[in-house]
Amino acid sequence: MRVLLSALFVGAAVCACVLPASPQEAASLPFAWPGSIVLPLPGVPVSFDESEISQSGVEVHRKVYRDGSGRLRIDPFGDPSLRMVQLIDPNAGVLAILGTQSRIAHTLSFPRIVSPAKPGFFSLGPAVGHSTAAEEKLGKQTIDGVEYRGTRTTFRASEAKDTDLVEERWISQDLGIIGLITSRSATGQRSARVRNLVHGEPDPNLFIVPKDYRIVPLA
Repeated sequence: MRVLLSALFVGAAVCACVLPASPQEAASLPFAWPGSIVLPLPGVPVSFDESEISQSGVEVHRKVYRDGSGRLRIDPFGDPSLRMVQLIDPNAGVLAILGTQSRIAHTLSFPRIVSPAKPGFFSLGPAVGHSTAAEEKLGKQTIDGVEYRGTRTTFRASEAKDTDLVEERWISQDLGIIGLITSRSATGQRSARVRNLVHGEPDPNLFIVPKDYRIVPLA
């Protein structure tokens, strides 16, 4: 159940966004951590590996796919008994969490908004007791052959300065992807980055609930 709830949180962070009208709009918007380093952007099919390192040093790997219609598949590696694959269809307004061992697909509906005036990711905002103090443009950086633009944001703690949170995001406007993100504070650092990015349409079967799965709606 804990694994399912975690998968739902990550999926909901992505589902809370709505379909962006353009890569330029997508790249200027806030995001939620983790699992939302990619927008459900239509017309730019890609696949890539994502590696995330937590404050405790635990490393998590995911394979991410996005097709030409903006559908997403987030496929974590690791223990098969705990593996929860996320399928996100912004056009139909459906999130599906696939239990690869149980062969159960838990589904959750969310509002389908195709062309909003101001699309974007759900944003968690500053942590409790923090406020946004400063934002700095970092220019350009090429990561694995892709050009990204960086921004450093400092969230100021209301009590002690040594608990400030510093966050860096490197975003590709054309791809609607955060290629690298780091978050640093007195308690440690965590990061996530994109590797092995491939352009092209993924297998369409990756975005469909397999026929042998039992579908269980959550709402």
